[in-house]
Amino acid sequence: QGVLNGAAMLWRRIERGAWNDDDRLLIGDISNQIGITIEQLVHHERIVRISRTDAMTGLLNRGAFLEALTRQLHRLGRDPDDASLMYVDLDNFKAVNDTRGHQAGDEVLLKLRDILIQQTRPTDLVSRLGGDEFAVFLNGADIGIAKNRADKFLQVAKQLSEFSASPDKPLGMSIGIAVLERNTTEPLDELLARADS
Repeated sequence: QGVLNGAAMLWRRIERGAWNDDDRLLIGDISNQIGITIEQLVHHERIVRISRTDAMTGLLNRGAFLEALTRQLHRLGRDPDDASLMYVDLDNFKAVNDTRGHQAGDEVLLKLRDILIQQTRPTDLVSRLGGDEFAVFLNGADIGIAKNRADKFLQVAKQLSEFSASPDKPLGMSIGIAVLERNTTEPLDELLARADS
């Protein structure tokens, strides 16, 4: 379609002679088909990425997180390590939106995203479940590791206080932790409910 999105290299043995016009037409048609295929793959990958990520934060959305969490729980059935699920909820977030506007609320969500990403490992799962609710799945984390991580989240989250709507409604963070211990087969919905409560 007139846009360069790849390259094809062809060669032939010298004894076969030079390329002729029919060869050039065939090569052009094949190149166009390869270009269309590459474009479709790029669009497909973009659609998959959009369907799996939260538009505001770029984190996993609820559906993608639950899907990934299900895979992790199946893996844990064979793995001797504990794991922890953390629910992270902003306190007094609605007051920020109501008082300072949605742009300030968006800044808070992005700041929280940065905090969660900076305080987790690449092997952990970080998600925005919706609104001001986030979730973090910590691989290989027992209750001690999870509490330590929660303490770090809370310490760094003090930076959010500058976005508070008012002194009597300070912006803060609440964290629920549910540890999935080794050799247990707790259903996903029960694990989620424990972390949320």
